[in-house]
Amino acid sequence: MKPKIYILGASGFIGSHLTKLLQHTTPVISVGRAMCDVKFDLSCDDPAIISQLLDPGDYLIFLASISSPEICNNEAAYARMVNVENTTNVISAATQKGANVIFASSDAVFGSSKRLFDDCDAPCPSSNYGEMKSAIEREFKANPLVKIVRLSYVIGPGDKFTNMLKANAMSKSCVDVFKGFERSIVSLCDVVQGIQILINNWDGVPFSIINFSGPNKESREYIAELFCEKVFPSLNYKVIEAPLGFWDSRTQIIYTSCKNFTSLLGRPPVDINHIVDNWDIKS
Repeated sequence: MKPKIYILGASGFIGSHLTKLLQHTTPVISVGRAMCDVKFDLSCDDPAIISQLLDPGDYLIFLASISSPEICNNEAAYARMVNVENTTNVISAATQKGANVIFASSDAVFGSSKRLFDDCDAPCPSSNYGEMKSAIEREFKANPLVKIVRLSYVIGPGDKFTNMLKANAMSKSCVDVFKGFERSIVSLCDVVQGIQILINNWDGVPFSIINFSGPNKESREYIAELFCEKVFPSLNYKVIEAPLGFWDSRTQIIYTSCKNFTSLLGRPPVDINHIVDNWDIKS
């Protein structure tokens, strides 16, 4: 009997694509607040709702969190309850049932720096959101039933930034692109493939923490330039300084190594040029 895969946050950007990929070959159960097989609200529901469904050897893909920097700053107690306390309770309950958990952490566990952060480097967050993610890493990094994947900015059909570029290109309005926002951009296709490999080869993956990152650090303005050149020729954008206070809750520059991710995929992750060159204009 095949293990079941539960995706918490299945209606989100990554979760929806992952569900489509996996459901053709494996029993997949979507978990979330709306339009899911199992209704579960991480902010208030009992972890037993999920743990009672799990059998030893099942998988819980944990994608849910409060990721808004403003909420994590302005409603810190509420965000901590969801992102740390309730998340800890759900993962603990799942592993106590013998289920394997893939937890989606973030490159935000590292503070703003031009240095390259390796998979094994200790977190040094400079934002509330990053600190909350690093708290979960500390709690479960030694648990053999938990794999931690640190997501850099994920680009693919439906991500917020390229959706904004597309909307402004269609409306022929000018969009502001902030200077100084740099990440190791990673392809959505590589992210969902990496998670699929973890599920299919759990015991054969020697890493407990993997930076799901692309090979290069790229700025938002460079990404906008590429999309304007190759995907949205009617895009009109202006590169400006971020408004006052914008960086109070965000990290400007994070550069993460893709060493473990390359080993996991069996090849280097694709770069932003490959992503743009293969972009489906209909997406």
